[in-house]
Amino acid sequence: MFISDTSPGTYPNSVKVVSFGTGSLDGDFAATTVRGGIKVETRGVGLGTLSGAYAKYVPGAGYVNCQLNGTFLIS
Repeated sequence: MFISDTSPGTYPNSVKVVSFGTGSLDGDFAATTVRGGIKVETRGVGLGTLSGAYAKYVPGAGYVNCQLNGTFLIS
């Protein structure tokens, strides 16, 4: 999974992928900051959720929290 955010100073706090128990989806891996956003590793196929928060630096406001919530299907 990739969350696109080109803001400098982006740090995943609690971003995670969880399987709904269908298929072979395995996503209990720590999120990492990569060029252009945040990467959350997943393996297998199935239905799951992406949730959590990450911090990013906004000039004039400092660090702000961004919330993530969604469902997905990898086939």
